[in-house]
Amino acid sequence: MKKYGTIIFLAACIILVAAVAFYAGGRFRGISAMQKRVAELEQKQKEAESPENVAALAMLRKHFPEKADVSSFVESIYILGRRAGLENMDIVTQAVSKQKPVRKTSSPDAAPAFVLTAYPVKVTFEGDYRAVAQFVREIQKLERYKRIVQMEMKPLKSTVKTIMTIELMAYEVAHAA
Repeated sequence: MKKYGTIIFLAACIILVAAVAFYAGGRFRGISAMQKRVAELEQKQKEAESPENVAALAMLRKHFPEKADVSSFVESIYILGRRAGLENMDIVTQAVSKQKPVRKTSSPDAAPAFVLTAYPVKVTFEGDYRAVAQFVREIQKLERYKRIVQMEMKPLKSTVKTIMTIELMAYEVAHAA
């Protein structure tokens, strides 16, 4: 009887050791996978913080700032128009049109999505053709991302009346509600 009891005890010990080894092996595989993922994320972070990426991000923020600062842009347009010799300048901001999110977020831990927003500005002015051309060239030189979406020119006696719509682009962070 003692013989059978010892055999049962040894079998139970072997089963227990096998179960512990199986459990520990699974845990070690899980830890190994997590360590590999952490190493991958650290590598991606190093790449993201590289001088080239930091410079590229700074350039993008200059062209697509977080705040539109439409008033500063309107002031710049007005100054450029006066320098070009334009007259009867009238600058009016129009309704904002939001674009689609640049990146959608599905998990709560993910970074927020960026929504490009267009801020239309309607500019009406008069001047000779050279002054209009100089004004348009100067607008193109501004660092902010903008685009001329409409331009209409009507001849007057000695000048040209121009109506132009410029969209100033900025991005906003879409926060979860």
